[in-house]
Amino acid sequence: MMDEVVEEEVDEVMEEEVEEEVGGLLLYHWSQSFASQKVRLVICEKRLACEEREVCLPLNEHNEPWFMRLNPAGEVPVLVHGKVVVCQADAIVTYLEETFTGDAVPRLLPEAGSPYLARVQHYRELLDSLPVDTYTHGCILHPHLASHGSLPAFATAHIRNQIINTDAELKKLAREHPEMRDLYLGKLRRFKSKLLEQDDLAHVERVLEDLDRVLDQVETELEQRSQESPDTEAGGELWWLCGPAYSLADACLVATLHRLSFLGLSRRRWGPSAQRRPRLAAYYERSARREAFARVLRPADNVLRSALMPAALKAARRHGPRLILRGAAALLAGAAAAALAVLVARVARRRLAAAVAVVVVGNVAGRAG
Repeated sequence: MMDEVVEEEVDEVMEEEVEEEVGGLLLYHWSQSFASQKVRLVICEKRLACEEREVCLPLNEHNEPWFMRLNPAGEVPVLVHGKVVVCQADAIVTYLEETFTGDAVPRLLPEAGSPYLARVQHYRELLDSLPVDTYTHGCILHPHLASHGSLPAFATAHIRNQIINTDAELKKLAREHPEMRDLYLGKLRRFKSKLLEQDDLAHVERVLEDLDRVLDQVETELEQRSQESPDTEAGGELWWLCGPAYSLADACLVATLHRLSFLGLSRRRWGPSAQRRPRLAAYYERSARREAFARVLRPADNVLRSALMPAALKAARRHGPRLILRGAAALLAGAAAAALAVLVARVARRRLAAAVAVVVVGNVAGRAG
């Protein structure tokens, strides 16, 4: 059906660390991965029952041999459906839409012959082509590009160090697992190629200029939908990006806008502070009220707390006495009522040092109560 879909015995691919899920959906993901968020949004919007298992990127679980056998690219998300394994977010979304088509399952892609189909396909392809990983790592490597963001400075520094250490980590794994040497070295080559681009400030600035042109196109489209929508004052429902129904294009757009907001790239691009793209700002606010958004894209000030603290605790549970945890906590007074903790984890069995930054606990000033 597609290159990213393979049929094989799940237990042969994942060894003893993965159980075969006959008939059910199983998603391997990382909650802060953009690609994972996009897939999880679609799963929620289609109201599909799906078991989720986190592959912790800060602890390099996506580079472990069992996961590399599941997806040789070593990337999340990965969907397992019975004996079918689907890698790569866009392929997973297509698979879900083509496979689950019952009357009780919401369709996110208009049927053939629909006047909205071509529009949805156009915007899905356009939004899927955006280099979101470049936005993400570009803002980490060049913090001045973002006017505001949800990543505190110490977490940004930790991620920068992790990016730098990836080279040594992949070379080490290639030596330790000679049967998978080509996979690890191939991933290393791809990583270095991307890093060269993301470290190039001029390149990152160019892709952000391209992003502005795409957002201008989306703003124009939303203005057109506003004119086509029934009279909202008379009880009519405002249309979405491509028509009256929420679609795959909307899921792509919402995930992208959330990532831009998280990175600190939104204030200059939509809303009152930017004084531009009011339709886009209203669209994002409306999208944030959907149940799928609340379940998948948590508020930015809770993102790191919700992602990294469970990862640290999970590592402690998995490795028991072999995991040495050393932490320091400082309780900050004032209206913020915030606590900061830093955990440093050392996994002796794998000789892997993993620093896990855990963020502010509590509400920030002005949001307490």
